[in-house]
Amino acid sequence: MPGWSSDQNHPNPFNPETVIAYKLAEPAEVVLEVFDISGQLVNRLFSGFRQAGAYEVRWRGTNANDQPVAS
Repeated sequence: MPGWSSDQNHPNPFNPETVIAYKLAEPAEVVLEVFDISGQLVNRLFSGFRQAGAYEVRWRGTNANDQPVAS
């Protein structure tokens, strides 16, 4: 999708917490969601409008009910 990019999350997806960084070249509606391997939605981390720029979202490895999920 033109107009956005994503960096490698860190420290890595198997730690209890990870930071997901992304950049927008232009203002846009953003939906950032985590899915499990079967395609089920685990958690919606952000949904809304963002101006162009760089952003980070911290995910603590929990589902929408704030319960820990398996790595």
